Amino acid sequence: MDVFLEACTKIASKFKEYGYIYAKSGPHIFKQIKPLTYKISFGTSYHNIPGEYVSLNIYANIRSIALKKWRNNQNNPYLTNDWVAGGMSHLISTDSDVLTKWDLADTNHREDIISDIIVYIKSQIFPYFEQFSDPPKIIERLKFQNIPEFSIGSVIEFALCFGSLKDAQEILNRYLTQNPDIYKNFKSKIERLEREGFPDHIVSAYSEQVAWVSKSYGLKIKM
Repeated sequence: MDVFLEACTKIASKFKEYGYIYAKSGPHIFKQIKPLTYKISFGTSYHNIPGEYVSLNIYANIRSIALKKWRNNQNNPYLTNDWVAGGMSHLISTDSDVLTKWDLADTNHREDIISDIIVYIKSQIFPYFEQFSDPPKIIERLKFQNIPEFSIGSVIEFALCFGSLKDAQEILNRYLTQNPDIYKNFKSKIERLEREGFPDHIVSAYSEQVAWVSKSYGLKIKM
């Protein structure tokens, strides 16, 4: 069996007891606890050299069918899919010094590396997932601080879906207070939306996301 896929299979087997299902496509493991689905994907490199370098990296994300259904009932949702939050493992890790890319090539150390990956998932990714387990609680937290790899557009839609318009407004107020540079481009983004309408593609700039969700959901921006 391919070194990378063999390692993925071994890693996945350790998470059966936690309720995770292994899918070879990807490959990835996932667990559904309504209204959320937790997913951990394993990636590698096209530059692998058997016996010399075989990389394994991890991506973790949270999705929600309930959120997707909610979005599909809106006139101009920022996202239309089930995406909530997540990204490459080093972007969500609470420890910036921990290794987030592993080399499986060395047969003498491969089992130790696999063990390190298992520990990493439990110590870094599981806590990231856990904070989403109670949507009302995380909505309250978002009124005071950001969460890594949870973009403002998705945050607002999450708050509207699982909370209220008041929750979304409070989160947006806090976000703008902590990110005053958003105001510099906000007016032009709103004017463009009013002139051209909502684009048929996702926008990534924070000011564009704020303009989109504020216009779409009637949120107030104090200029």
